[in-house]
Amino acid sequence: MLLKRSLFWRLVVGCILALNLAGCSVLYPVDPVTRLVFQDDFRDPQSGWPAQESWQGQVGYLEGRYEMKIIAPGANLSAALPAGYQFPDDVEIQVNARLLAGPQDNRFGVICRYQDPLNYYWFVISSDGYYGIGKTKAGETHLIQDAQMPPSEKISRGDQTNHFRVECVGDRLTLYINENLLGEQHDSDFSTGGIGFLVGASSQPDVQVAFEQLLVREVLK
Repeated sequence: MLLKRSLFWRLVVGCILALNLAGCSVLYPVDPVTRLVFQDDFRDPQSGWPAQESWQGQVGYLEGRYEMKIIAPGANLSAALPAGYQFPDDVEIQVNARLLAGPQDNRFGVICRYQDPLNYYWFVISSDGYYGIGKTKAGETHLIQDAQMPPSEKISRGDQTNHFRVECVGDRLTLYINENLLGEQHDSDFSTGGIGFLVGASSQPDVQVAFEQLLVREVLK
């Protein structure tokens, strides 16, 4: 029987940011039928995601996937599209993610309503079967309502691919994994913002995660 564990989450010590497009603001067009506003198979390294390296880790494109690797214990890395890109307030984000290397005691997932490196919502799972919905506000990182990351048998373990579907609609934050509803929380601190990915390591570093086949749709209330 799986037991709940505490969320060992440091204050974000490293955030790899998207390139700053000063003076540029792009509103993604919405397909009137599918409501699709953005998609990326990560084959074009010019599609907008950062490709950078620091002492905490590195992020970048590789063979049709977007990879994030942490080389510092206890670090979190976030990657977001440039701030000049504007998404609808209410979105559904879908992406496949899998562990490429490193310990299963990790965390990785999706960001929505990204304001800046210190303010956004996040939805994460771990390779050993836990999940969480939370936020980083003014640099303070915590789960919303939950004191711990609960387990779920719906999460594929180890290096198996997990399909994320995240909804940020009004004050409702919902996480589906492999088309199974895992959790829903409510929070009204952020009403709009960008999208991104997050990877975190606990005491053991060298967590390497790949993200593939990203879709973002507008959700109509």
